[in-house]
Amino acid sequence: ALRWPAKLAPFQVLLIATSAALESKAHLLYDELIGGPGGEVDCVIDDRDGVKVGKKIVQADRRGIPLVVVLGHECCEEAGWLVEMHHSALGQIVKVPLAEVREYVQNHSR
Repeated sequence: ALRWPAKLAPFQVLLIATSAALESKAHLLYDELIGGPGGEVDCVIDDRDGVKVGKKIVQADRRGIPLVVVLGHECCEEAGWLVEMHHSALGQIVKVPLAEVREYVQNHSR
């Protein structure tokens, strides 16, 4: 897999919603990341139909995208609106509250 510095990567962040019900949350998060205070985050939503989440993550890693945000089953009110942050370079998965994703991305994509 490619390990680009964040500034050279095709995108800093890839967003993946695991269900159609979470796509609106992914689009809201996208809008927050690209236009929020403190600078724009270069991100994209992988909304391809028929491609499994694991394959999307592997393909993002191969393209050199350093952070993948997965909005999955824990991204609901009952679970505290958690998302998974996949760090390709570190091989780590961290759960972060949806409201803190922008701050987390800014602190970990340098």
